[in-house]
Amino acid sequence: MRYLNADLSLNLRAKDQPKKTEGLLPWFSVPQQCGWLQLFGHWASLGLRTEGQAICLDGGYAWGGQLVAYDVLRNRVAAVINAK
Repeated sequence: MRYLNADLSLNLRAKDQPKKTEGLLPWFSVPQQCGWLQLFGHWASLGLRTEGQAICLDGGYAWGGQLVAYDVLRNRVAAVINAK
């Protein structure tokens, strides 16, 4: 699951980057009620991205991007550039 339709129902088909999915909302862009920090990955085309309380930690390292981690003790993101 990556996107919600305009009516907030799940869209299980779309997998492109948000700018290529007109009319769909990335799940993390919908206002959350819980107030928790949400760390997620497995979406390399987003890269390191922070939006509200959501952080995408998939920097696409396997594809030549960054290796990304989140330090929970210091509340910060760390990234290493791929040497390929």
